[in-house]
Amino acid sequence: MNTTNLFVQSSNPVIHYYYIEEASRDLLNPTKIIENANGTKTLEFRDNFLENFFNQFTIYHYDREFKWSRNTELHKYYLIGVHSQHILNNLNSINEIVFAEYIGTGEEYPLNTMNSPNPDDYIDNNDVINAWVPLPTEPNEGFTVFNVRPYEHLELVNAKRAWNITTGDPTIAIGIKDINFYLDHPDLENEVLHLK
Repeated sequence: MNTTNLFVQSSNPVIHYYYIEEASRDLLNPTKIIENANGTKTLEFRDNFLENFFNQFTIYHYDREFKWSRNTELHKYYLIGVHSQHILNNLNSINEIVFAEYIGTGEEYPLNTMNSPNPDDYIDNNDVINAWVPLPTEPNEGFTVFNVRPYEHLELVNAKRAWNITTGDPTIAIGIKDINFYLDHPDLENEVLHLK
């Protein structure tokens, strides 16, 4: 009798994400991003060195992280997703990158925060530009456009990543809200003192 062993492999690759900071503005901004049929990206830069450097990796995600921010210093940060968790030294080895940090895989760092359990103030601007949210005071009346720009200070302190590390301390008795919340939420009912 012959025995055949079959192994099933997921067609979804594990993508490893890094934050990188460019040495000067628009240095790492590609002139073109080519979407390949296999889900990878090929980057074209004005500088051949940068083009060869980045295209040695299998790139799945490449985006200027805070392009919507009014703070132009934040425009120097990119989020890249590649095939390996072992390229940090490569990224830190070139002069065009002044800082690189490995932040984990897609499972650890959800990019689609609209479908995640994270609080509303951690939603990426790209996801909410045209999102309409009912006004809590008039649910059957008007709607408002959710504007994330007042919360861009949260990106300066990596607040989005912090939510994946801890969701708070149960011993904290006092908290100061940084965004609107529903006082009648089951977790907050009879727990919040509202001062005007």
